[in-house]
Amino acid sequence: MKRPYCIFDLETTGVNKDKDRIIQFAAAKADPETLAVTDTYMTYVRPDGAFEIGLGAYFKHGITPDFLKDKPTFAEVAPKILAFMDRCDIVGYNHKQFDIPMLKIELKRCGMDFDFMRTDVYDVFLEERRRRGATLGDVFRQYYGKDMSEAGYDAHNALSDVCATFDVMKA
Repeated sequence: MKRPYCIFDLETTGVNKDKDRIIQFAAAKADPETLAVTDTYMTYVRPDGAFEIGLGAYFKHGITPDFLKDKPTFAEVAPKILAFMDRCDIVGYNHKQFDIPMLKIELKRCGMDFDFMRTDVYDVFLEERRRRGATLGDVFRQYYGKDMSEAGYDAHNALSDVCATFDVMKA
């Protein structure tokens, strides 16, 4: 990977890629040589129309429909997301199974696309599963000797997950 890294994570209303929606997007850009974070972007998203947040999703991230009522829609923030990711290689945790397909579907809903075939994609989860078979929190603890919360990260907050994923990648 030679281009800047874009490490991103999503929080959603649930795990059904066809029915559920993105409600938080967070990303960090990092220099591939120094691994220094050069920029960040985070936004909450209000799904169009009526929506529900599944109980399982709510217990993971704590985001409520009431909190999202004044947030922008995905169509409003999609151009910013695409601009942030432009000319970057992509890094994430469990991206290939969830985040990338979810983002592609949400982009398609508003007539946009990001061609993941034009970029290198590194999934920290797949590498760690190959090595150890663990969750992001478990892997973080293995590398840093403390829980994500002890390091100031709030698991299942997209921005915290981005930072923890990048820390694990660096380690």
